[in-house]
Amino acid sequence: MKIINGSVMAEVIKSRLREENQNKQQCPQLAMILVGETPENKVYAALKEKAAAAVGAKSHSHILPAEIKKNQVLELIDELNSQNTIDGILLQLPLPDKLQPYRDRFLAAIDPKKDVDGFHPENRGLLMGGRPAFKSCAAQAVLNIIEQYSEAKAKKRVLIVGNSFDLCLPLNLMLLQSGYQVLLQPEFEREALLWCDVAVFEKGCAGMINGSFLSLLSRIQLIIDAGFYYQDTKPRGNVDTASLNGYKGALLPVPGGLGPLLIAQLMVNLTAAGERL
Repeated sequence: MKIINGSVMAEVIKSRLREENQNKQQCPQLAMILVGETPENKVYAALKEKAAAAVGAKSHSHILPAEIKKNQVLELIDELNSQNTIDGILLQLPLPDKLQPYRDRFLAAIDPKKDVDGFHPENRGLLMGGRPAFKSCAAQAVLNIIEQYSEAKAKKRVLIVGNSFDLCLPLNLMLLQSGYQVLLQPEFEREALLWCDVAVFEKGCAGMINGSFLSLLSRIQLIIDAGFYYQDTKPRGNVDTASLNGYKGALLPVPGGLGPLLIAQLMVNLTAAGERL
């Protein structure tokens, strides 16, 4: 089994972006909105801040109390939209339960040209024609791995397990536009493993894909683990890597797989947003 080191690949991307920003004498600026201070969101925000610094960009965190009113969040977004010095805006998800019903309204309030997460309804809609201002970072990162690690893509079959708006749905469309055959499953059905050449597991449970599946994985060239769970304070994915010693293909694991690549792709989007005329 070949383990794909997403952390190393992300460092290469960030190094290239740093050089690009230096050559263009630009310093893109990212505004991050965190509503509530959950431990997970604080970790993700810190990783994005570190990545921004690594590519020669600046980040500004706006930490709001979990009890904040909907209109106050919208006012902050409007303010950031109007600031010419801010190139990218992201709203850290998930939101507190009370504000979760307004998620799409908040995302729609962000200027599409500053929507470096690729979550604005306009960008998601323009993805149908292949010309959004920005694409989902997670979906683009997964597509990049598939392009790099699967063999000739003609009629390649990709299984996506999950139905998330930030990964599975845009990835489905991007793969179809790139000439792949796609099977999108909101819930995992193991028989689909006999059909696909590439499998992306976003929905499921920790260690769902394990050694008992080895006979079903024999034709699969690439597995991408896009799940993320904390068990005993340790990150785990949908794939139990240790039990797949007999697997002959490539695996993007958790941890050290999609997470670093997603953040690197966010920096790609931020760098693009910082290219001012």
